[in-house]
Amino acid sequence: MFRFLLSLSLVVLSAHTVFAAPVAGLNAGVYCATQPFPTTITRAMEMSNGKVVIDWIHYNGVEYMPMHDDVVVPQDIPILAERAEIFRALGAWQKFEFTKEQCKSYGDLLFRCENFKAPVMEVKGHKIQVAAVFSEHLESRSFGGTFYMYTVTVHYELDGHSVFAAMKYPIDNCKPL
Repeated sequence: MFRFLLSLSLVVLSAHTVFAAPVAGLNAGVYCATQPFPTTITRAMEMSNGKVVIDWIHYNGVEYMPMHDDVVVPQDIPILAERAEIFRALGAWQKFEFTKEQCKSYGDLLFRCENFKAPVMEVKGHKIQVAAVFSEHLESRSFGGTFYMYTVTVHYELDGHSVFAAMKYPIDNCKPL
């Protein structure tokens, strides 16, 4: 939850902090694809009917889709195995819809869409809701150099628990639409 709140209030780009006034909707669509072969694609677009549509497509199928974004310890394995069954049922092509008012654009491909009153789906006896989708820019520095990543995170509510699934892309794998 801390990561989610941090991403909403502070955006770190390169070596300086940028505060951007949010704009309703997406002022530019976003398209990210793993390279050289697409495995997971994120596409976010504002439609002419005032909806924002976000597609999360896993070309190699549900066995290779992101379903977690945190430290994993051996104790987590049974929980992740159960979660994998639920996520498999969601399918390889997930489509999320929000109204323009539920989305904010922060420039430089950064956005968040949230609807904590979204419909709850029943999947394999579990209640699941897509509460939010948001993006981040990340910088990682090590002895090997500095690397810039773009991350798209889907915030699911699963049986009343927050679950974050994220896909990280090298920054040059994401473009405005």
